[in-house]
Amino acid sequence: MGAGTPLGDAVLRHGTAGQMGAPISLAILLGVNGSLVSLAVLTVFLVLVGILLAVPDLIRTKMGWLADAVRAGSRSATQTDVRIVMVVLLGLLVVTSSLGLDSIMASFLAGVIVREAFPEESSDLAVQLRAVGFGIFIPVFLVMAGTNIDLGALVRAPWIPFAFLAANLLVRVLPVALYTWRVDGFSPAEATQVGLYTGIGLGLVAAVSQTAVQTGTMSASNRSALVATACITVVLHSALARQLGSRGGATPTGARPIPPAHAPSATQDATTR
Repeated sequence: MGAGTPLGDAVLRHGTAGQMGAPISLAILLGVNGSLVSLAVLTVFLVLVGILLAVPDLIRTKMGWLADAVRAGSRSATQTDVRIVMVVLLGLLVVTSSLGLDSIMASFLAGVIVREAFPEESSDLAVQLRAVGFGIFIPVFLVMAGTNIDLGALVRAPWIPFAFLAANLLVRVLPVALYTWRVDGFSPAEATQVGLYTGIGLGLVAAVSQTAVQTGTMSASNRSALVATACITVVLHSALARQLGSRGGATPTGARPIPPAHAPSATQDATTR
């Protein structure tokens, strides 16, 4: 299973929708300035991103020399495309931080802009970004996630991991699996795979729970328990999904064609979803 296959595209499609929906809801419901003000700030930010989306096409049509220079630099030691990705990502992170929005939103929207800017080089750029992500960002993220786990909090509240696993199953895994089975036309085993993969959300849980702690809606001990349980879901869901894939085979049976995801995140792998 991978991108370009019906099953892989289904995982990307549902995963992208889930990862973007949560930060948007978080920005509105837990905004530091109130829901209405947060909604207005979010709208302004999305308008800014829409303007940025028009920039690559404008450069290609009106400033061909600049597009040629970027393309040439991307094939040299300059690595212009990778540097542009980092500038876009850091810029959006600064903007989201200034507006009180979640950093995950900046990562995904940076991916939208990068995909628009480098449509033909997206495959080569993806390889370079995976090298940077898996080589640097993911190890650092996992170390930081581990430092936020308080084993004592798990001992004091052993019911939280089980409650979170059950809630994750009911809220994320089951709806996606049912939709993929009944609407997309996958077999029950394949639909369960999609649900299990999209139910993995270590990066999302870590970011959202951190925001909840900062706003005072969640205690640090509960956040620790949630992050620890999210780590368990990474291992548990992946193992179960792979087991189902090895039993049922990788070829979808009766699945209707699914359009490929149009906006993968530039740092989606780096946030481990």
